[in-house]
Amino acid sequence: MKSTPNKFYEPTQNQLGYMTTQIDQVGYSFLDFAQQRPQPILEIGAAYGHVALEAAKRQIPIIVNDLDQRHLDALVKRADEKHLKYILPLLGNFPKDLVFKPNSLGSILICRVLHFFPPEEWIQAMHVMFEWLAPGGKLFMTNESPYFGTMRKFIPVYLERKRKGHPWPGLMIGMEYFDEGRKQDVNSVINLLSLKETKAAVEEAGFHIEYIEYLDRSSIYPPDALYDGREAIGVIARKKSIL
Repeated sequence: MKSTPNKFYEPTQNQLGYMTTQIDQVGYSFLDFAQQRPQPILEIGAAYGHVALEAAKRQIPIIVNDLDQRHLDALVKRADEKHLKYILPLLGNFPKDLVFKPNSLGSILICRVLHFFPPEEWIQAMHVMFEWLAPGGKLFMTNESPYFGTMRKFIPVYLERKRKGHPWPGLMIGMEYFDEGRKQDVNSVINLLSLKETKAAVEEAGFHIEYIEYLDRSSIYPPDALYDGREAIGVIARKKSIL
């Protein structure tokens, strides 16, 4: 049985975790930057679309992607009628179902999505987004870190793998280490990257990182998902302008 919404989390319809009910600093940075760019902007894996709804309130046209039509339908229902013209829903599984011309997007937001991607798809996703962004465009991203309270039983395993030089020490297949109270809402590969690992993957795709930090989620996540202030990682990265 799926969990009921609370002040922190709203469960997705497809067992891919939760949408947070609040916009964080990375989301607000995306919105502020989007107002400065002439090119289209894209949110990937938007779920019920809190950021997209805020973009529409600011009269910023936004392409809103999700792989579940139920989420996009809910987003449209939640939007004020006067804001609907700014929202372009786009159903599809990122990246394989989405097609954008190279250098066509001003900014991309992808929050709490890529930790569901196995290593090869993680790397591919970074390269695809780099290709889509226009020179000077920016990627805004958050992902769960290995220090995520919902999987605190996995932390010793992660640290031991890291000590042994495992190339993807945060990769977890199956729900063995997942909090019992959350298993009903997640059915996916989990791939948790530290700051070092995230930085390497982002830079390898060609991005220049402007901001990368662990994010303290004490006001964003419920108590059982908290650990020590390093629960997630936020990234803002730029595609360098052509000289």
